Amino acid sequence: MVAPLASEYYTPNSYTDFNASQKDSIESIKNKLDTGIVSIDITDVLGEHKDEEIYFRTDHHWTPLGAYYAAKTFAETAGLDFKDLNTYKRNDMEGFVGTMYGFTGDANLNNDPEVFSYYTPDNIDKCMTYYYTTDFKYTGKGKFFNGVGDIRSAYLTFMGGDEQVVKVKTNIKNGKKLLIVKDSYGNAIPGYLFGSYEEIYVVDMRYFELNLVDFVKQNNVTDMLFTMVSYSAVGDNANNLENLRTQAKGQKIVDEGLKDED
Repeated sequence: MVAPLASEYYTPNSYTDFNASQKDSIESIKNKLDTGIVSIDITDVLGEHKDEEIYFRTDHHWTPLGAYYAAKTFAETAGLDFKDLNTYKRNDMEGFVGTMYGFTGDANLNNDPEVFSYYTPDNIDKCMTYYYTTDFKYTGKGKFFNGVGDIRSAYLTFMGGDEQVVKVKTNIKNGKKLLIVKDSYGNAIPGYLFGSYEEIYVVDMRYFELNLVDFVKQNNVTDMLFTMVSYSAVGDNANNLENLRTQAKGQKIVDEGLKDED
């Protein structure tokens, strides 16, 4: 499930010659997948909501609202239970300016902040989040939705960032275990699936150090979701996907966090 950049929808007409079709790239990826791997094209889904705030103005990520529409499409495709957005608590953080301001220092962006709104599921208090290093050494329990001291770092609300492995145990007892392989765009996805899976693992395609095949087998993962922005799916970051398949084969993967469970 590749996420298109905002440029797929909002590029001014005078600049379209400089912007390749991301929908075409996603279709090309689909045509290269083996039988049995499902491609989820969310380009049209997001396009239906392009008049809503599905991308930030001051940051290169999609908003949590954009991620919601993507997560919903995944759940529908996978035949999962999925809760409507009106069952979530909306949390608003005023005064957000993100990476686009950080990259440019543009005063127009700094003087025109936006609201960072994220959504917490109604079963959040019944879920437990465990944190690990990128080679799966347990570091402790924590919150999935983290408080941030600097509003400019609001996107770190989700798991505190990228350079760790995260496991969430929910109160859903359906035997389904999801592994999400993602870049930072994927950070906003898992919270919408706390009502769909019993366990959710999250690893970053750029930092995970173990063999992904071994990890899937040894943790009895039932479902996998690869979700990242288009430049990670077809750019230099994509090389990391092959690394995940081939690196560090044959290691015994021990979940030390099991010792600390309630």
